[in-house]
Amino acid sequence: MSFKTVVVALSGTAGVISAGLWIWSARAHVPYESRTNPDGSPVGVLSDGKTDFISTWNKQSQLSAWAAIAASCAAGLQAISLFLND
Repeated sequence: MSFKTVVVALSGTAGVISAGLWIWSARAHVPYESRTNPDGSPVGVLSDGKTDFISTWNKQSQLSAWAAIAASCAAGLQAISLFLND
C-alpha cells in the first residue's frame, strides 16, 4: 500500500467523520429542565417547555465546529494527495 493510498484513505475517513458530525449536529436536542442560580432565582432560558433552545444551539455549534475541523482535514489531506506519486 502506497503512502498516497493512506493519505486518500485518511481523507475519506475525515470526510465521513465530518458528515456524521454534521448530521449529529442537525439532530441535536437538549431537553428543557428548570434550573436556578445559587441565590435561588431562576436561570433564564428560551424554551417551548420541551426543548432548551439556547443549550441546543450551543451543542449544535460545538458539533458543527468539530465537523468543520474534520472537513478541513479532509480537504487538506486531499490537496496533499494531489502532489504525491503513486
